[in-house]
Amino acid sequence: MPKHGRDLSTGLPDGLLLHDRLGQALAQGRRNHGLLALIQVDLGDPDPGGLAAGERHPPRLLELVAARLQAVVRASDTVGRTDRDGFALILPDLSGLAAAGMIAAKILATLEQGFPIDRHRQGLRASLGIALFPLHGDSPVELLRNAGIAAAQAKAAGTRVHWFADPKGLQGPHQDLAHDLGEAIDQGHLSLEYQPQIELGRQRLVGLEALLRWHHPILGAIDPEAFIKLAEGSGQIGRIGKWVLAQACAEAATWPTERLGPIRVAVNLSTAQMVGDDLPQVVARALEHAGLPAGRLELELTERSMLDGGERLLAVLSRLRATGVRLALDDFGTGYASLRHLTCFPLDALKIDRSFVANLASPPHHAIVQCVIELAHRLGLRVTAEGVERESQLATLQALGCDDIQGHIHGEPLTAAALAPWLRVRAEQSRPSVGVGPGT
Repeated sequence: MPKHGRDLSTGLPDGLLLHDRLGQALAQGRRNHGLLALIQVDLGDPDPGGLAAGERHPPRLLELVAARLQAVVRASDTVGRTDRDGFALILPDLSGLAAAGMIAAKILATLEQGFPIDRHRQGLRASLGIALFPLHGDSPVELLRNAGIAAAQAKAAGTRVHWFADPKGLQGPHQDLAHDLGEAIDQGHLSLEYQPQIELGRQRLVGLEALLRWHHPILGAIDPEAFIKLAEGSGQIGRIGKWVLAQACAEAATWPTERLGPIRVAVNLSTAQMVGDDLPQVVARALEHAGLPAGRLELELTERSMLDGGERLLAVLSRLRATGVRLALDDFGTGYASLRHLTCFPLDALKIDRSFVANLASPPHHAIVQCVIELAHRLGLRVTAEGVERESQLATLQALGCDDIQGHIHGEPLTAAALAPWLRVRAEQSRPSVGVGPGT
C-alpha cells in the first residue's frame, strides 16, 4: 500500500506532499539567494486508437511517464503529481533561465518517444508551464498557480511546447525585468560575444559579428530575442544600441591587424535606431572614441526597417555610406524587402537568412539561395550566409559562389576575453603576406 502523501498510480508525492516539498525548496532558495523552477506537465489526449474506449491515462501509462520524468531530472529535484492528469517538477539551485528551458525541452523529447502499452507504441502530447522563484512568485500557491497558467498558455499555443509564466502584474522583488534591463549597462550585466565571418575563397577571417548578451544576476542568461523585444517595448533600445556600438568599436580597435588584415566588426541596428536622425553622429562618435577606421565597421540593417524607413532612412544611410561605413541587409529572404530596396538603398552586402541555409539540401531552398547569390553579385553586393553548421552546407555554398559564411561550423561565439587569444593564435599561424589571414 502506498505511503501517506503518495499518489496511488505512480508512488510519487501527491499534491499535499508536493506543496510541502515546494515550501521547503523555497525556504532554501531564500537562504541561498538561488533560482528555483517549478515545471507543470499537463498531459494531453493520447494518440487515437492506442487505448481502450474510455481510457485516457491508465495507471500503467502514468507509471511509465513518472519513470521517464525521474530519469530526466537530478537527484536533488522532485517529481510529483498535481492532479489526475498532471505532474510537477521542483528544480532548485538552477544556474539560470536557460537551464529550466533545457530541462523542459528534454521532458518534451522523452515524452514524444512514446510508451509501450498493450503491444502498441502509445504517443503522448504534453504542454509545459514554467514558473520561477523569485520572478513569478514567492510561495507554493503563487508558483503552482502561475505554472498552471503558463501550461494552459502553452496548450493554447500548441502541444509539445513549453511556456514561461508572464511576470507582468505579479508581486515580488525581481519582477520588473524592464527595470533590471535599464540598470544592466551600469552594473556590467551586458556583454558582447563575437561570431567569426569567414571568406570562402581564401579561407580567411574577414569579420566578426557582435552579439549582445544579458546575464541577469538572478535569472542567468536571458534569451536575446526576448530582451531585445523588451528593450524596444520599454523605449530602452536607443541607449542599449549606443552602448553596443561604442563597445564593439572599442573592442575591435584592439584586435591585431598586422597579419590578419583589417578585420571588420558587424553590429546589428534595430528599427528604432535606424529611423533616428542622429544615427550618423552616434556612429561617428563611436568610431572617433575608439580610433577605429570607418571601413572596419559594418552595420547590419533589418528588412522591416527598410520597408518602414522611406526617404528619411535613405538619407541617413547615404550619409553613413559616405563616411566609409559598410552597410549590410540582414536576414534577407524573410519577407519584407523587395528587389526595389536592393537598388534604392546604398548597400554593400546581403546576409542570407539561416532558415534557407538550414534547408539548403531541398531543391526549392537551393534554387532560392542560388538566385539570391547571382542577383547580389550582379548588383555588386557581397553575400554572407548565416547559420552554417555542416560541411555539406559549406561545400554547397562554396559551389554556388557565396562570398562569406558564419555559423557554428567554426565554433560557438567567443567572449571578448576568449577572442583575444583566439586572434593571437591565428595571427601567429598566418603568413606575413599582405591580405592573407588564418586558416580555419
